[in-house]
Amino acid sequence: MSKEKNITPVDGTTTGVNEDTAVKTDASEKDAEIKRLMEQLENEKKAREKAEQEAFEAGNAAMKFRAELEQNRTKAQTTQTNDVIQDASEERVKIKLFKDNKEYKDDVVVGLNGKIYQIKRGIEVEVPKGVAEILANSQAQEERTAEMIEMLVAETEAKEKELNN
Repeated sequence: MSKEKNITPVDGTTTGVNEDTAVKTDASEKDAEIKRLMEQLENEKKAREKAEQEAFEAGNAAMKFRAELEQNRTKAQTTQTNDVIQDASEERVKIKLFKDNKEYKDDVVVGLNGKIYQIKRGIEVEVPKGVAEILANSQAQEERTAEMIEMLVAETEAKEKELNN
């Protein structure tokens, strides 16, 4: 036995609605709303768990980075100590590189066994014997190059004279 009830909507018209249908519709709307809210709650929970996991992983990455940084510092300090010991054991010689205010004014950079040496011109400095040998070989090569250029220029001028006569 269903009862009809007159319901007055906001617009003022009267509509005949079955009371059982209205209750069922109202209950299914509430169920749908509860279901929607539960899904939203579940999604928020998953998002929070994901954020917590990412924060945890970021914290682990930061800890790992700090450990690697400390390990690298220790290696660098050990390397510097070993370099000082090695440098102390290398035979050193005093040199003084020519300096002018034109072509020969900049520092000279020399590499030896993976190390770079920057040598100031115009002052006497101590360097490993190997660095002094590199500089001596470089200077000798420059002298041979200059001699060869002079010889080639002389030959070219002689041939030019020959052709002009």
